[in-house]
Amino acid sequence: MISVIICAYEQPLAIGWLLESLTQQTFKGPFEVLIADDGSDPQVLAIVNEVSWRLPLDIRYIWQPDADFRLCRSRNNAIRLALGELLIFLDGDMVVRPDFVQTHVAAHAAGDKILLCGTRETLRIRADRPPKNPEEVFLLTEQTSHIEAVESEYPQQEAWSRSQFPWMAISGSNFSIRKAPEIVFDEAFTGWGTEDREFACRMQKLGYQIVVTDAARAVHVELIEPKGTRHQVDENREHRELTELVRNKLLMRRLHPDVDTTPSIRMLQNCSIDPGTGHWSYDPAHVAIDLNSAIDSAEMWMDQRGLEFRPADPSA
Repeated sequence: MISVIICAYEQPLAIGWLLESLTQQTFKGPFEVLIADDGSDPQVLAIVNEVSWRLPLDIRYIWQPDADFRLCRSRNNAIRLALGELLIFLDGDMVVRPDFVQTHVAAHAAGDKILLCGTRETLRIRADRPPKNPEEVFLLTEQTSHIEAVESEYPQQEAWSRSQFPWMAISGSNFSIRKAPEIVFDEAFTGWGTEDREFACRMQKLGYQIVVTDAARAVHVELIEPKGTRHQVDENREHRELTELVRNKLLMRRLHPDVDTTPSIRMLQNCSIDPGTGHWSYDPAHVAIDLNSAIDSAEMWMDQRGLEFRPADPSA
C-alpha cells in the first residue's frame, strides 16, 4: 500500500486537478489519498466530496481548525493515519503526470532509508483563464505563449544534492519516504518555510540518503490576477508572515547547532525592521549587514517581544 498525502489550504480548483491526475497513474498497486487540510473553508471539502463520488480514488479527508499556518501538525495528522509503507507528499496546488507514483515507488527499491526529493516546475497562469483539467495544465507547460512563466527548480535542487548541504534539496511540495517512527515533522515550526529542510536535515543525521530525481516532476499551478488588478496590501499580515519565517530560520539554527545552516538562514541578511512602523521587510537585492550581525539582531528582536524559539536542548 502507498499513501499519497496532500497538504491543502484553500485550493479548490487545483486540488480537483490533482485528484483527477492521480486517477490516471500507471502504478498498478493500491494507493490511498489522504488530504491533510489546514483549516480550509467548506468549498475544498465540497470539491473532494464531488471527486470522491465521480472518480475511483480511496480518499480520506483530515481537517483541522484554521489557527494560523500549522502545516507540520497537518502533515503529522496524516502520517499517523496513513496505512501505506511508503509516504508520498504533495501540496494541494500540484498536478502530476501518469508515471508520478510509479517513479516514487521505483526509486525506493534501492534501499529502506531514502528521502526522495521530486522536483516541480511552476506554471503561472491568469486566474480568469484557468485550465479545465490536468491535460490542459500539461499542455500549457509546453505552450509558453499562453502563460506568464514556467520555471523548474530541478537545477538548483540537483546542485544542492551534490553539495555539503544535501538537505537543502528538498521541496516540501513533492517528496517521499518510507513510514517509520522517526517520520514526524517538528510542530514548533508554524508559519511558512524551513520545516521541510529541518526534516531533511534530521533524516540525513539518521542515515537517510537524500536523492533528487527530475523523473518525479510535478507542476505547481499558481493562479495570478490579470495585470491592472488592484489589491489592498495587508501590511500587518505580511509583517506577521515574515516574522514567522524569521523565527523558523532561527529555530532551525538552534535545533542543529552541529550543522552549518548558513544556506537556510542567509536570507536574514535581506531582512530589516522599518523604524517607523516596526514591521519586518524583505528585499532580496539588499544585503544590509553580515550574517552573524543579522542573526544577533533578529534574535534580540524576537527576545524583546517574547517570541520564543526552542533551544537545541529540549530539556532546557
